[in-house]
Formats: sequence, structure tokens, C-alpha cells
Amino acid sequence: MRVEKVINYVLNLLEEKLPAGLVYHLPDHTLDVIEAAKRLAVMERLDPQNQQLVIVSAALHDIGYVDKYNSNEDVAVKIAKEILPSFGFEENEISAIESAVLATKIPQTPQNIIAQIVCDADLDYLGREDFFSISEKLRNEWINFGLIDSDENKWNLIQYKFLSNHRYFTQSAAILRNHSKAIHLQTILTKISK
Repeated sequence: MRVEKVINYVLNLLEEKLPAGLVYHLPDHTLDVIEAAKRLAVMERLDPQNQQLVIVSAALHDIGYVDKYNSNEDVAVKIAKEILPSFGFEENEISAIESAVLATKIPQTPQNIIAQIVCDADLDYLGREDFFSISEKLRNEWINFGLIDSDENKWNLIQYKFLSNHRYFTQSAAILRNHSKAIHLQTILTKISK
């Protein structure tokens, strides 16, 4: 019950406070990451309590965007510390959630299985069929925030470098997503060489 309450709180806050210009880091992305996190937590055979921590971490991982774009993870942790006690989370649970949220900062640095699952869930789309439509949303968001210009070849180079250096941390995510991710990498490479 407390997990659902946190998810509802997060989704409401995102709906109300996300800045204009975001087209990737929207409530839909948060819900997508929650679903991927649930799937991976089961596949990795986490016990029910750790599954809860994974789901709450996934829900909170991008809540910092309500306040700022860069280093949003730090803001997310601050918000988590403020709200989670009222939902019945203990200090050790909050600490695990903070660690998982901070681990999603690129480059990802997960130190335990909870953080590994959240990191893998956050980038689950890299190895899915909807990769190109989702990455186009991210590209448009970065253009909106002045992080890149609209040059498609530059974007393809960024994508190629990112996918080349990315690895999934859990065996479950690797099994589910590595094959498709490799295909996407080749597709991007053919776009660059044209």
C-alpha cells in the first residue's frame, strides 16, 4: 500500500510541476521505469521488501526534474528524504532508495542489486523495439534545453558512443535487452556512415 501511495504522490507532483520543454522525462517515462524495475526485481528473485525498495526508487529517480535539469538526482534524494518518512519508510530503507536514485546519474554507478536494477530499468529502452521513438523524444528534449543543436549526425554519434559504452548490470536485463541493443547500435552506425 505504501508503495502505491508513493507512486501516486510522485506522478501527481510530476504532472503539476515539470517544466515545459520536457518531452522525454515525463510521467510516462517514470511509469515505464517502474514496470521495467518490477520485472527485473522478480527475475532477479528479490524478496518482497527489496522489491518495494526497487519500485519506490524507480518512482523517485527523476522527481528532481521538477526543480532542475542538471544534477536532478541530488534534488530527487532531497525530496525522498523529506517525503518517505510520512509514507512509513525507515531510515535504512530511505538510505537504500537514495543510493539507487544517485546511481542513475550518468555514468551509472550502482553499488548493490537494488541500484543495479533501477539503473537497468532506467535504460531498459536501449534494448527495446521502441528505442528509436524514445531516443527521438530525448533528442528533442536536449534540443529544447540547449544541450545539443538539431544536427542529426551529431546526435547519432552521441547515441553510438553511449550505446557502445553502456552495459546492463543485471544478468536479467542483459538477457532481455543486449541482443536488440546490438542491433540498434548497428543501425545507428549505418546512419553515421551515410
